[in-house]
Amino acid sequence: MKNFTQVTKSRTVVKVATDGVELSSANKSMQDVIEAAGTNMFQDWSFRLWYKKLLDNSDKAMAALMNREVTPDEWSKQMQKYADETAKDPSIKKFHV
Repeated sequence: MKNFTQVTKSRTVVKVATDGVELSSANKSMQDVIEAAGTNMFQDWSFRLWYKKLLDNSDKAMAALMNREVTPDEWSKQMQKYADETAKDPSIKKFHV
């Protein structure tokens, strides 16, 4: 992973892969924010586990957007609808971060 980071100047999912590697200025800024946040970060994988139906719907909506089957405004309305459905569904446990 370190070789990938050295060649691309980009971060990877491997925590220590950027150690000692010069990153691009954009990636350096992102790394600084991540380090400053410490443990106070939202973990994407948590969302994927907690709200599977919302994730599946968002994947489908994103595919439709990328394939130009919907406009950005239509996509936004779809996503809001899915989020509202999740929020209102009492059978779905809600997590607060």
